[in-house]
This record gives sequence, C-alpha cells and structure tokens, in this order.
Amino acid sequence: MKNRQKFSGLALWTLEFTMQFLSILLISLRGMVPDFLSMVVASSLTIAGAMILFIGLEQFLGIKGRQAHNWAMLAIYTLILAYFSVVRPVLAARNINTASALIFICAQCAWLLLSKPEPSLRKTAKVAAAVF
Repeated sequence: MKNRQKFSGLALWTLEFTMQFLSILLISLRGMVPDFLSMVVASSLTIAGAMILFIGLEQFLGIKGRQAHNWAMLAIYTLILAYFSVVRPVLAARNINTASALIFICAQCAWLLLSKPEPSLRKTAKVAAAVF
C-alpha cells in the first residue's frame, strides 16, 4: 500500500502485467479456444497492455499525456489483425501489424524516458529506455 501511494502508476503496471499474462495464456491455449480469442484478442491484449504501461510510465514521471492517437492505433491495429486472422489469414501480415504497433508504443516509451524525467530519475530512466 505504501508503494502505491509513494509511486504513481504502479497499479497500471500491475494491470499491464495481468494483460500480458492473459495474452500469453490465450496464445498457449490455441487449438483449445476459438482462433479469434487466441489470435485477435490475445494480440490486442498485448498491444493494449503496452499502452497501459506507457500511461503508467507517464503517471510515474508525473506527466499528463494525451492518448487519443494510441487508442486510434489500437482500434486500427485490431481491425487489421481481425482481417488477417479471420477473413484472409496471412501470418506475415499479422506479424508486421503487431511489430509495427509495438514499435509505435515502445518508441513513445523510450522517448518519454529519455526526454521527460526529472534530474533525480534520469539515470534510471535511461536504463529503462534502453529496454524499449
């Protein structure tokens, strides 16, 4: 409880972890659950989780960002993913779509961590930015 009060954004990081876990679980259950769940829902959870992580990073750094472009990207990503999963299955197209969406979010995370932290967090933020 003390950590949640001291560090803003931790609840969103926990939500992101849960979303990533559910995504991996659905992917692991491919063949036992409908393809729509194991492909479209699971991959959309991965991208939405990355977005939640970004929002959590903003809160941690005390920055209020706008997310309309990210929600629009998630909607477009999910539509493209559904098309190439259900209507016209093409694995390469799904992989390119997912990689593009992850690059879009991870680049924002790296930029945020490299350009916005206060001086006391810069060293730690640079290490985290390298991960992204």
